[in-house]
Amino acid sequence: MRIRNIYIYVSVITLLVFGTTNVLGQSIDQLKKQAKYNNDAESWYQLGQAYQKGEIEKVNLKKAASYYEKAAQLGHVDASLALADIKMSKNEYGDAIKLLKIASKGGAAEASYQLGTIYEDGKNVTKDENEAIYFYLRALDGGIEKSELALKKLPVADYPDKSDIFYQKYLGENGSAESDYQLGLAYKNGKEVDKDLKKSFDYFNRASKKDFPEADYELALFYKNGLLGIKDSRKAIHYLINASNHGVKPATDMLETMDIKTFVSEDDINYLKYQAITLNNAEAQYTLYLLLSKNEEEKSKALEMCQRSALQDYQPAMLTLANLYLSGTPPLKKSTTAAFKWRRQAAYVGSDSAEYLLGTMYEGGVGVQKSEERAVRWYIKAANHGVEAASARLKTLNIDQYIDATDLEYATYKANQGDLNAQLMLGKYYYKNDQAAAINWLQKAGNQNSAEAELYLGDIFKDGKCQMVGDINKAEEHYKKALALGSQEANLRMAQLYSENASLNTKSLTSRGISKEDDAMQYANAYMVSATHINSDNTNPDPQAYLLMGNIHQQNGKTVEAIKQYDLYIKTFDEAEGNHKEFIEVINKQANAYAELGEINSALLQIDIALAKADDFSQIKDFKESYSTIKGELFYTQAILLFKKGDKYKACNVFQKAKAIGIPIEEKYENLCLN
Repeated sequence: MRIRNIYIYVSVITLLVFGTTNVLGQSIDQLKKQAKYNNDAESWYQLGQAYQKGEIEKVNLKKAASYYEKAAQLGHVDASLALADIKMSKNEYGDAIKLLKIASKGGAAEASYQLGTIYEDGKNVTKDENEAIYFYLRALDGGIEKSELALKKLPVADYPDKSDIFYQKYLGENGSAESDYQLGLAYKNGKEVDKDLKKSFDYFNRASKKDFPEADYELALFYKNGLLGIKDSRKAIHYLINASNHGVKPATDMLETMDIKTFVSEDDINYLKYQAITLNNAEAQYTLYLLLSKNEEEKSKALEMCQRSALQDYQPAMLTLANLYLSGTPPLKKSTTAAFKWRRQAAYVGSDSAEYLLGTMYEGGVGVQKSEERAVRWYIKAANHGVEAASARLKTLNIDQYIDATDLEYATYKANQGDLNAQLMLGKYYYKNDQAAAINWLQKAGNQNSAEAELYLGDIFKDGKCQMVGDINKAEEHYKKALALGSQEANLRMAQLYSENASLNTKSLTSRGISKEDDAMQYANAYMVSATHINSDNTNPDPQAYLLMGNIHQQNGKTVEAIKQYDLYIKTFDEAEGNHKEFIEVINKQANAYAELGEINSALLQIDIALAKADDFSQIKDFKESYSTIKGELFYTQAILLFKKGDKYKACNVFQKAKAIGIPIEEKYENLCLN
């Protein structure tokens, strides 16, 4: 359809209406003047029309062509088209084509169609199907319907300029989602067409309905940013999720900045896909598997989701995949080996069901070499995690034939069955490793009247071990239970507890008129009776009793009595089996006790003994690491004693020895040595 800019000139109207020679002459003259002085394209065109139609004189194509050319040079579309007709009538196709291109560029659909036929036929120009397609596309957009028939005969799919807006329009009208998307971008950005956000939105919407994910992203931007005046976060997230599910990264990145859960229902299938595909969420993948597996056409996609979930160690997916292999559910082929591997992996990540199932597979030799021993081990693991079927199966098997009673898993199984020795073993094992599980097993053993278990529980609460907060009241409670169960060791623990914690004395003893010292001594004496009495059952008195008594006396200012008890400790100490660090500490305590009495020489003698013994113990494994520190501390004590004795010179030399080992010296002694 031609696009013309028509100007109505009075002179032309006069010419057409009145038709007299004088009037026509005057009108033409006026038109010529206007064209000449204003260089007006429409005036030149009207003059060309007049001469071509013979409305002034007889038809004069030469003059008409001359005026058309002037108008065409100024970009007049109809003039270019009219002049092209004249040129073609004279077989001047080179000039005609140039003029038709000017007209086509100006929007003349008829010119575009003529160019399409010229390049398609190739009679008066080199045949070029791509050029023919180029112009037919523009003619079709201009409303010339026969162009569509012409295009169907040409290889439009091979057209090289995919970005051509008219090409995209043509493909879009013929069902191409990508073309609709490209048109949406063109109208959004004003590329080759005037910017039009409404048209842009409509094209994106068309592409979206044809499942083009990039268009979903663009629609999301419209709703998120309110490009058409309305913001809608719910719709924006809906389209972003669709785009993200199909790999559009900008959509994924944008979703990370948005509050998705506020606008999306948890059971929204697209949101589930987003979690499963984009976020790679194992639980969502398995849920999606369950949904998709109900549809026969989605079986392959469902299996993919199950596999992806299983690869992330999601236990339900791993067990399901194992079952699919075991039964050979299409598209999988039956494989007991693969089923075994998936159940084993599930067991490794904590599935109690898988542990039991592995036991059955080992016992029956399904997917793995038959092994009753391995079956027993897996049954024990499952039983320890509460699988009753595993416990029932174990009752029919000879466990001791395969597993030693000290095996941790087996001990756990036996402990769960109420075996006291197993409970104690586990309690002590976890106590040694400072783990909270010790509490559980020791309490179970305590409930079976185990004094040993109560002692351990008392120690845990006294010292705040096994991830428990220290609680001396609970410690006292457990030690007393041990006492009630006949433990003599509990007397020692109680004595230590009372001697170290004044709060216990204040809370539980003062009301009975018993002092801390008296109560601690009461328990210590009770322990002493059994620990230091030599008889057929006790041939090695326990030095700990003497140490405890010494500490209690020292704390209560009975220094002489403390020295006696420390001396008994030193005399009964077993250098082969005893605690060597503790031994040195006791000698040091005795030295300080002598110093309190003013017996400095006796105190220095004890330090000399301690230094000599430290050298003797220096290569013993448990002592070796602390040897330097212990010796440095002894030097420090020795230096202080020398100061008290008045031997400043020796004292300062000994302080230097301590300092060289890394023992910090009090400022007052540093200053004394400097002076």
